[in-house]
Amino acid sequence: MTARWRVERHTDRRGRPLWKIHDEQDRGRPVAEFRDEEAAHAHAERLGQGPFDLDEQEAWQDDDEDDGEDDGEDDGG
Repeated sequence: MTARWRVERHTDRRGRPLWKIHDEQDRGRPVAEFRDEEAAHAHAERLGQGPFDLDEQEAWQDDDEDDGEDDGEDDGG
């Protein structure tokens, strides 16, 4: 992880653990949050790999949105 992306432990309103990624170059603004600490650190590492072009960003966002969902490629019939 780079010095720019910092993972901090927080809690939600119910007192459950929550890990937030903060952008140190933007006054510590939180940019993402996760229920799983390992996932938060992995995301911060990925952010630290540098800027992504638009296609890479869209593919990355699509991957994150698909987590835990059905593939649903053959919904109709």
